[in-house]
Amino acid sequence: MHSYIPIWKQAPLLRVVMAFIIGILLQYYCELSTDLLRWILLFSFCNILLINKLSISLRIHLRHTQSVLLLCAIIICGMIAYTQNDHRIQQDWYGNMFNVDDALIGRIDEPLTEKANSYKSMLHISYVMHAKQIKPCFGKMLVYFKKDSSLRKLQYGDLLLLNKKMQPIKNLGNPGAFDNARYQAFQHTHHQVYLTKSDFVLLPQKDINSIQHFIFNLKDYTLQCLQKWLPKKDGILGIAEALLIGYKNDLDKEMVQSYSDAGVVHIIAISGLHLGLIYGLLSWLLNHLPWIKKSRVSKAMILIFCLWIFSLVTGASASVLRSAVMFTCIIIGDALKRKSVVYNSLAASAFILLCYNPYLLWDVGFQLSYLAIIGIVWLQKPIQKKLSSNNWLLHKLGEMLAITIAAQCITFPICIFYFHQFPNLFLLTNMIAVPLSTFILFAEIFLLIATGIPVIASTVAHLVEWSIGLMNESMLYCNRIPFAIWKPIFATATTTVLLYIVVIGFCGYCILASKSFLKWALMALLFFNGMQAYLSIYFLQQKKIVIYHTPKKQSIDFIEGYRYHFIGDNQQINDASFERYFLLPTRMQWHAFFPGQLNGLNINNNWIQFYNQKLLIINKATPIAHFKNTGNVDVLLLSQNPLVNFAELNQSFRPGCIVFDATNSLWKIAKWKKECDALHLRYFSIPDQGAFVMNL
Repeated sequence: MHSYIPIWKQAPLLRVVMAFIIGILLQYYCELSTDLLRWILLFSFCNILLINKLSISLRIHLRHTQSVLLLCAIIICGMIAYTQNDHRIQQDWYGNMFNVDDALIGRIDEPLTEKANSYKSMLHISYVMHAKQIKPCFGKMLVYFKKDSSLRKLQYGDLLLLNKKMQPIKNLGNPGAFDNARYQAFQHTHHQVYLTKSDFVLLPQKDINSIQHFIFNLKDYTLQCLQKWLPKKDGILGIAEALLIGYKNDLDKEMVQSYSDAGVVHIIAISGLHLGLIYGLLSWLLNHLPWIKKSRVSKAMILIFCLWIFSLVTGASASVLRSAVMFTCIIIGDALKRKSVVYNSLAASAFILLCYNPYLLWDVGFQLSYLAIIGIVWLQKPIQKKLSSNNWLLHKLGEMLAITIAAQCITFPICIFYFHQFPNLFLLTNMIAVPLSTFILFAEIFLLIATGIPVIASTVAHLVEWSIGLMNESMLYCNRIPFAIWKPIFATATTTVLLYIVVIGFCGYCILASKSFLKWALMALLFFNGMQAYLSIYFLQQKKIVIYHTPKKQSIDFIEGYRYHFIGDNQQINDASFERYFLLPTRMQWHAFFPGQLNGLNINNNWIQFYNQKLLIINKATPIAHFKNTGNVDVLLLSQNPLVNFAELNQSFRPGCIVFDATNSLWKIAKWKKECDALHLRYFSIPDQGAFVMNL
């Protein structure tokens, strides 16, 4: 019987990457000065060197101290890496050089993406023009062009001269909503600008990176081939484009939601799954070539070359490049006969990626990719032993089930944290979608190769169309099964950590038969259930008024316990995507899962009373005179740019707080704020401050 060796001893690089991650997190929350960190790092290295100069007996006695100092040095390196990756501390970042009267010269950094009312792209800022002086700089900025047929011709490499006030990227400020400002900051993007035809000058020069240009041309060629042979109907083309190169502009939102609900959305996003399929196919082929299979180095070089070529062909997105680095490290570890410590290869790839960009630590795709692979490496074989069969077909089915269960075991707590739902039929949907998507992926690659031979290309295209149609219908059918999806599920960072301790504890107990794993799992489960009970009681007693920040729309939720009552126009009520993006995150955060009538809510047109709080809505269609002699109000909501006199409002209603929602013009809100300040009236501007929340 083999003794158990802890994983951190089998894979020492795990300790390095964990210390580096701790450093990144510490700097994110503590923000220590770079100079202080450098002094601490120097102190740590000096002490390590000093210990090495001591006698052997003293070095043995101080070996644990040396290890702690080394880990501290790695933690400090993580903190410094996080700080240095922030472009805003660099003097030549455009944000530190730009003044109101300056102009910017920037390069369009990617092909334009068509939105509902604009074209979107990324601008790479190269120069700041100040008093006729051109100063070099760097940085990225989101740019939106007014929807104009002439502007659609702008393309990668075009240089623009613009003198338009840029706006900082801000969140809408709705509770629980996606933190877009932080997400964009982690992409080194802090500003955005909206341009019309008169706001910029297209310069005659171009600034083109040949490799990037090649990637964009290759992506365009791929899209043209797919668009030539596949129909747009029923979401066929959108799924094909997303599955092969991660292009999402033609995806049907409802179809994407059905894939998400079925627990297979990963197959339509270029990720580790796709590179894993390519890696598996190539490994099988190379293992059957006699002049290759005996040479580990040749096999590794061919695998790495093919994976990186595939990454470039599919558009070289961040997620696919991340997966390419991960598989490159695994292939190198395999070539060096390091199969038993694949965790070392994973740790090495994570360390490389985090050194390059520490912000990847907050990337959902990064987290899910590594957790899924860790789950497969750790749990697949033990699960497969339970599902083993002498029948070849059942054996292969058992392999697929083992991989799916292993990946799901380790990823489901964090999926619940981010998406607040769990696909109960994930085994069935993955058994259908993974084989079909594998066939579709290889068929699409063959379609690109055979596109010059119409007879073959047409046949392959029909197979791809039929397969995608079958996959779409299968996912829609599975979602119609009762209890196909368990939602909504409430989760916080604390409950997610506790759930991970439960999962790791029970898995460790089942694999190693260690009672200590079981003890930790049961303790975490006890705390998890206690916290869920406390939160259930807390949310059952809640009463809130939420006026959302929804651009150009009025949206109000009254929340009591687990129920909510929504006030908005019919279009909002019937728009599922609007609800998912603007309203659902807030309702999820406060456990308000169920619509319905509330006991303490009384609505009389624009006059609303919720228990002891009175809310009055004044808009352009309803003059103030209509509400004379209604008494004092707690919240006075101004909507749709009404004509108001604040002295009269104060005299008539004595409002506790005046709220300006996002249906009002920004210039008018600025004017109202000055008038309120003059009269010492309390006000709240939703476009500036985010959603208005009142706890009763």
